[in-house]
Amino acid sequence: MSEGKRAMQMSGLLETFPLADLLQWAGNDRLTGTIVLRRGAREKRILLRGGRVVGCLSNERHEFYGDLLLANGLVTESQLLTALSLCTEHRSQIRLGEALIQLGILDREAVVESLVARTEQSILDVFLWPRGVFFVLRDEPPVAPIEIPPIEPMRLVLEGVRQIDEVRRIRMRLPHDGVVLKRGTAWPGVDLSPLGRRIVTVFEPNSTLARLHEAAGGGYCAFLAEADGLLQGAVLAIDHPGEPTSDSQTISLLDLMLDRIQEERQAVVGGTVAMPLSALGELYPLWLDRDDPVAGARLAAPMRGFAASFDGTRKLAALLSGDLRRRDDELEWLWLQIGARRLVLMPDAVDDELRRRIAAGVRPT
Repeated sequence: MSEGKRAMQMSGLLETFPLADLLQWAGNDRLTGTIVLRRGAREKRILLRGGRVVGCLSNERHEFYGDLLLANGLVTESQLLTALSLCTEHRSQIRLGEALIQLGILDREAVVESLVARTEQSILDVFLWPRGVFFVLRDEPPVAPIEIPPIEPMRLVLEGVRQIDEVRRIRMRLPHDGVVLKRGTAWPGVDLSPLGRRIVTVFEPNSTLARLHEAAGGGYCAFLAEADGLLQGAVLAIDHPGEPTSDSQTISLLDLMLDRIQEERQAVVGGTVAMPLSALGELYPLWLDRDDPVAGARLAAPMRGFAASFDGTRKLAALLSGDLRRRDDELEWLWLQIGARRLVLMPDAVDDELRRRIAAGVRPT
């Protein structure tokens, strides 16, 4: 058995093995390694040593360290740009936290505290994922340029459960991320928190909750609680309900299998993990049975437009939404159609003759 296969001894779906159970297991097992969590294009890696959390890597734009600093009012945009320029001058030999310390913008204690907050927020947001896949790498996690005090998994579990209850209450007023907001009667508000001021600063009329979060940055749960507070304080108001994003209840294991292969290759040859989306984006989606999934399903308008574009003449990459959350929904819904044999991904563009044959009931081989 290869080193990569020995390294990964546990994988599955978050629906059957929730994050709370994963963290408790990692703590009890005193795991040294990485829990990789993925949902669509999103990825988070929880780093552990001896069963305690020492970091979390995320590819979500609003969870980048600089965005969190801006969202919480710890730096100005000018200060952030100055620090990032220093990192660029040293060709990434200096990371952002160290640059902030060298420039005197933040002291080391403030940087460590903000890194702890970023780690906790990134992990806690996964408690709200309705689905996803995970696998465990039993390897030594990378050493961070600025290390944080280890975090006990049980502390995250208890906070995650509390957060779930809070979000449920908020969803009574803001049922989904497609809700469209407007300025309220108390705009722009007084005595706002740093995050509240950030939300007001970046707010644009007709913003959905999802778009506002992307602009404001920071952890999703913290943002949602702050947006709800602004709503109750009449700083913001609901313009109209908007349309909820499509949210299927299952996820294909295809991504998990592809990612496991990529991780095993990385463990053997030391390469970089590649997301399968880059290869899938070059394929051409084509309906085999269009009427049922498009006309018969109850799809929101954006998803109907996405589904109607599968004529075999355009690459998948050109059809996917630029909005990260919507793209996740599109990909997960796409896998369901492929699994139901209603849709195929063709290696080349389809001509009129092949489309006529498919319409006549002849399936491509």
